[in-house]
Amino acid sequence: MLLCATLAAGALAAGGTPAGLAAPVPRRALLRDLACHQAASPLARYVSVTALMRPLAGTRHMRMRFSLLAMTTGQRAFHALLAGRLGKWLAPPDPTLGQRPGDRWLVSEPVHGLQAGVYRFRVRFAWIGAGGALIASAVRSSGLCVQRDAAGG
Repeated sequence: MLLCATLAAGALAAGGTPAGLAAPVPRRALLRDLACHQAASPLARYVSVTALMRPLAGTRHMRMRFSLLAMTTGQRAFHALLAGRLGKWLAPPDPTLGQRPGDRWLVSEPVHGLQAGVYRFRVRFAWIGAGGALIASAVRSSGLCVQRDAAGG
């Protein structure tokens, strides 16, 4: 039984927008396609999400940082998992991506080998302008992915 929550644009956490920006940040940073695959074996369990980023006026570079927050059996609070690209700032393979108004950057982040617990992605977005100045940033959180242990508990 699939118990993960689906993403809804209205349910995403609000991102910050510095005063004076022409383009609203919320429509420029989205999470979609949350997949929560359950299996009896932890090695076969996974969760993934796709992040979409569009440039703001003045963008020279775009960056994303994926975090997977986990609350596994016996824990009372979420903690960030570190593996692979998690927790690292990512840049598009094309360094000019984001300099044109119609650019779109899609990044899918799968994480395999999950223990029983509850998982949620948090993605940070950063728009960098001339001279490396931060134009804007936003944070989005996915819905929950619940992974049950083999006994169903």
